[in-house]
Amino acid sequence: MASDPHDPAGLRWLETLIPGVYFVSTFGSLITFTSTIGIFGTPRHYYAEIQVFIALSWLFFTLSLALATLTSMALTLQRHHVRDAFERGYKSWRGGAGTRTAGERGVVFGIVVLGCGMWLMLLVCLAFVFLSLSVASYCLAVGWISVVVSVGMMVVTVLFWVLTIQRD
Repeated sequence: MASDPHDPAGLRWLETLIPGVYFVSTFGSLITFTSTIGIFGTPRHYYAEIQVFIALSWLFFTLSLALATLTSMALTLQRHHVRDAFERGYKSWRGGAGTRTAGERGVVFGIVVLGCGMWLMLLVCLAFVFLSLSVASYCLAVGWISVVVSVGMMVVTVLFWVLTIQRD
């Protein structure tokens, strides 16, 4: 997606975020299934839970990849509507809904109102929370520090989203 300098800031930010989510999700899932388990051997703590943690981590990485892909496709197909909704605000954009299809309204609602970018970041943070919990079963201190950092990033993500909504 080519970013136009005249695009609204929210649209440019979203187009910048999506490739980063692809990278982080791919990198995170690679770490989950290769490095973490291979480095430390058998887990020292929470042996029964580690399979669930790894499975949940993989699930959230997969969901973030799926959402990033769907958002990217939606932006490709409905970019002008999303741009218009970011510029004018969703309420005024929605005012002319008679000329728009249900798919166009659904894409704009999902991206602009529901904040796909926020959900992408939360999914990646959740994946790292469970990745950190699985690391905690191998190396307790490092894993719990990672959990705290991951949860902190989730809080920052939600605060960023709330501040962005209040600004609009």
